[in-house]
Amino acid sequence: MGEAKKPARLQDRYADLAEEFERYLVSQRGAALNTVLAYCRDVRQFLFYLQSRSVFPDPILEPPHLAAYQAQLFSAGAKESSVARKMTAVKALLEHLREIGRLRNDPFVGWRLPQARKPLPRVLSVDEVMRLLQTPDRATARGKRDYALLVLAYSSGLRASEIISLKVTDVDLKEGLVRCVGKGSKERLVPIGRVAGGAVREYLQQARPDLTKGRAEGALFVTRRGVAFTRGGLWKIIKHYGSQAGLDVAKLSPHVLRHCFATHLMEGGADVRAIQEMLGHASLSTTQIYTHVSRGHAREVYDEAHPRA
Repeated sequence: MGEAKKPARLQDRYADLAEEFERYLVSQRGAALNTVLAYCRDVRQFLFYLQSRSVFPDPILEPPHLAAYQAQLFSAGAKESSVARKMTAVKALLEHLREIGRLRNDPFVGWRLPQARKPLPRVLSVDEVMRLLQTPDRATARGKRDYALLVLAYSSGLRASEIISLKVTDVDLKEGLVRCVGKGSKERLVPIGRVAGGAVREYLQQARPDLTKGRAEGALFVTRRGVAFTRGGLWKIIKHYGSQAGLDVAKLSPHVLRHCFATHLMEGGADVRAIQEMLGHASLSTTQIYTHVSRGHAREVYDEAHPRA
């Protein structure tokens, strides 16, 4: 009789541990409801795996159990992003057990969690970008503004937040440069092509005064009410012209133009370090090293590689 009750008691221990972990997430970490549900679901799956092997993660859990569990997830067809999420939940559980003194070792020492690969946004072909840029009616003030905005976005690779934050004084048309402040309040100078420079000049001279209606507005791009754009306004413009150009607007955004900028430069033979500098990006390597090139080199790379230079 005693032997028959032992599995039931062990099963209760797994259930109690899952409930305790849920209380910890809610009361001590203040996790959002969706996070709690996801973590608890993944932890219960892990505990069920251990239960099937009569292994309880207290007071010692060996790394081979983690390796075997992860291998099982992959063999069942789970994607790297799913495995990474599940193993992150397991790691949170074991860290909690160590904090409260119920786990004497750290089986994650030397462990490298699977890296979830972020899907790249859709990249338009050069022909598709040209169709998009040719859509605004440049006979109107609004069309001149929208053309300048679109061609500058593609020619500079600026983030949406950087575009709407641009001031008139941030654009140096003589040198073909735009100054922006990116993430971490880091300022950088990005070259723009002659086509973008000409479009911005035409907009400043022939359209922006009509839109500002005499207001002392410093923003480079302004709405029909003469005020600076919002992110939502920028998205609407891109999707509006994308629809007119026959593009898939569901996959069109300011970031897609930014990605097109980088991809088309790469296809044109630009050095990846120069592209990273122009984008204001960290290195894609695991060490997250920043790479820099001189302004002159960036200008040279841009002129040689960008389709709208």
